[in-house]
Amino acid sequence: MQRLPLIASLVAMAFHTTTMPEPTASAPHSRPRPRSTVVVQHVGTAGKLTPLPTSVRWSAAATIQLDGPVVVTSGSTLRIEAGTRIEGRVGAYIIIQRNARIEATGTLFEPIVMTCTTTPAFPGCWGGVIVLGNARINTGTLTSPVSPRSAPSGCLETVDPVASPARYGGCNDADDSGILTYLRVEHAERGLHLAAIGRGTVVHDIQANRSRNEGALITGGTAGVHNLFLTANGTALRWTGGWRGDAQFVAVQQDIIRFAAGIIGQNGTSGTTTAADALPRSNPRLYNVTVLAQSDPANSSHATARALVLERGTGGTIRNLFFYAPHIALDIAGTSTCAQLNAGALTLRHIVTAGATSLGSGATSAGCSVNESALLANSGDDNTVLSSVSGLLKSENDLLLPDLRPITGAPLALAVAATPPTGGIFMPGAFVGAIPEAGLGNRIPWFSGWTSPAPTPAPIPTGSIAGVVRSPLRGILGGTAVTDVTTGTSTTADASGRYSLTLPAGTALLDVSAVPAGCPEPATRAGTVLPNGSTTLDLLVDCPPLPGTQRIAAGAGFACAVADQGTFCWGDNSFGQLGNGTTTASLLPSPVSTDFTSLAVGSSHACGLEPNGNVRCWGRGNSGQLGDGSMSDRPTPVTTSGGPYALVATGGAHTCAMTVDGRVFCWGANESGQLGIGSTSAATSPQQVTGAPTFATITAGRSHTCALDLTGAAWCWGANDNGQLGDGTTTDRVRPVAVTGGNFFQAIATGGSANHACGTNLAGAVRCWGSNQFGQLGSGTAMSSASPIAVITSEALKEVAVGDVHTCAIAERTSQSLCWGANNFGQIGDGTTTNRPTPAAANASARFSRTMGGEEFSCAVTFGAVTGEDNTIVVSRRSLLCWGRNTTGQFGRGTITSALTPTAAATGLTIR
Repeated sequence: MQRLPLIASLVAMAFHTTTMPEPTASAPHSRPRPRSTVVVQHVGTAGKLTPLPTSVRWSAAATIQLDGPVVVTSGSTLRIEAGTRIEGRVGAYIIIQRNARIEATGTLFEPIVMTCTTTPAFPGCWGGVIVLGNARINTGTLTSPVSPRSAPSGCLETVDPVASPARYGGCNDADDSGILTYLRVEHAERGLHLAAIGRGTVVHDIQANRSRNEGALITGGTAGVHNLFLTANGTALRWTGGWRGDAQFVAVQQDIIRFAAGIIGQNGTSGTTTAADALPRSNPRLYNVTVLAQSDPANSSHATARALVLERGTGGTIRNLFFYAPHIALDIAGTSTCAQLNAGALTLRHIVTAGATSLGSGATSAGCSVNESALLANSGDDNTVLSSVSGLLKSENDLLLPDLRPITGAPLALAVAATPPTGGIFMPGAFVGAIPEAGLGNRIPWFSGWTSPAPTPAPIPTGSIAGVVRSPLRGILGGTAVTDVTTGTSTTADASGRYSLTLPAGTALLDVSAVPAGCPEPATRAGTVLPNGSTTLDLLVDCPPLPGTQRIAAGAGFACAVADQGTFCWGDNSFGQLGNGTTTASLLPSPVSTDFTSLAVGSSHACGLEPNGNVRCWGRGNSGQLGDGSMSDRPTPVTTSGGPYALVATGGAHTCAMTVDGRVFCWGANESGQLGIGSTSAATSPQQVTGAPTFATITAGRSHTCALDLTGAAWCWGANDNGQLGDGTTTDRVRPVAVTGGNFFQAIATGGSANHACGTNLAGAVRCWGSNQFGQLGSGTAMSSASPIAVITSEALKEVAVGDVHTCAIAERTSQSLCWGANNFGQIGDGTTTNRPTPAAANASARFSRTMGGEEFSCAVTFGAVTGEDNTIVVSRRSLLCWGRNTTGQFGRGTITSALTPTAAATGLTIR
């Protein structure tokens, strides 16, 4: 293709070139205004987002100081006047939500400047600008709501960890998030992040200077950008997540000593094979790009410093690109990316490479045979390799006063160039590189006058970020790995769940991995690392509760529950078992002074597990079952020694707790060996069970204890007069013995007033053993059994709960409550007082998620399917229904009327 001549008038119009004196380092062409300092908003808690009012204008008459993150909410507009200076503290961001707008309209003579308050400034001393839009991306979940303008199938949305919980993504590729022009973003964590931005958004003449990470990050969408001046950033430009927009006139000048890469192009937001081929695929058009990415041996990334990286399945059209002295010019990585290259969906033509140490990375991928060196030297694609950089640019290496114009008549100026497309953001630019040659009239580069030099910054100070890794439903999670995504620094949480990392000041992006089986790895969490300071950030993992964990529990005439409003108990309170500081009964839920993640209720005492792994108990303590070293009743929770614990179980007058590493400790009454310590001596503080394997869950009965090991095999110890240990005998055991039958269970249950136990396997089959005089084993007879026997039912069961002489469960298929055994007070819930030796359904139309069995009463938590705001079906666990005996107010509904069928209970509580 012939190189087109530059017409002076077109060049002047397209590149803002005018006949002006050559630029100088000390004389940018801006008009300073008198200004005072105004604090726009103040954030007292790190990480809290402070929304702006519906419409706000920031004036150039004052320096705008951001003391924390600012979010422009949906329907709001932030207008920033030309010449405005904005300074942010560490951790401050400007976040534009979907359906909000930013109108930052700087000019050539009065650019908008965003920097930090720190003196001296360092990379990452404030956050940067994040703009969230409604355009299509290729990662996340189905979008909500779907854009009314267009409805391609499979539109997705996701969350940026810094802007969470605000989401980005949708179906509107024409989305308009506002205007960003003549904007300098300096010393940010990440200069400008355009996430799912549509082609209706105007973005041009942007400088990102000395960002710690990317100068500009584009995630999905169709945004068009031009005149980007990206100086001395960690990575100048990265695209990912399905970006299908355009870019022209992109000048990249990396610090010779410290940078990660020049430009990184990706399709997938992660390195998985699935993500690499996610749709819509990244397929941008880039014209007129200059990348100065030479590296020095002092650069810690020197061996792998690359100018252009194309990976994770990206497509793209790249034309008129100039590499200046890169250590590695080009790295095309991954099978999917190579497939795009081979199919012609990824093309690089009209490329000039000068003075490269290596043209390609030399690395190969399975199924990928691309030769990067040959590609850059392919004259058929008008690609050229020059051995020297001498005489190509006017002032290429100067970060204080860069002048990247090609020298007239030099090989770069004479290189064959492609003609850019017409329309959209594209302007005439049939030359290689981001800046046309100087020509006649001393025309200055388009980036002169409104941009800033990039002198060597101050060193980045360090700080610490620490906290606890825990699950709201499981408590602390020791042994998990916590990694800062940006630096790769990692640590392992200790047995108390605590982690601590020393990191560069700025934004930490923390990932949690090596989580327990069954727990999903959580989304990346953002936190602020203060210079020479410390920050606390607890990391939550949404684990399901351990088998045996109770959120509702019942004893002899009272019950407790963990609700949205806190932890509450109700009913009999003769020994302080309600935990409210009195011994006065309560017919309505009464708050316990401490909130818990789970709880357990014995015959006349209760214990709760705190988020930090402490166990606290209250109520009757005559046998030392509270674990506080005494044999006294306690009407408020007292702390048990030891831990941290992952699970607590309460029996008739004893308590056991399991540590996070599977050891079991017990305390309280021990006349039958229910503590498992090798003797029948009582204990008022935790004693470790002896001769035991590592356990996965525990449960406690009246005078016996059972547990499952890591294989699912059941073990029991203590009283065995009714065969409740399941070992085929009626001999008490002071140490754990294996339950006979070779069964493997996923859950095991017994109760604080019970002399029987039940185990549930993965198929939903239940086997029970022990006392059976009322049919509580569900075998169809009233004959006790010293080994597991099957519950007779055609239903798969879950959530088995053991009362005193009855048992309940939830039907997997119908979510009905099924109970069997004694029914003298209607605790089966079928409207009768007839004992049931096999499961009978409660007379209720409600569906249930969990159940509990008390002494002569039962309760269950209802759930209903409701439509969420994203049009998905959400299961909402809400109400508690109880049936059976209520003579001491154990229903928590303000009466002492018993019921033969499920009736509303726990008045005013929303059960978790």
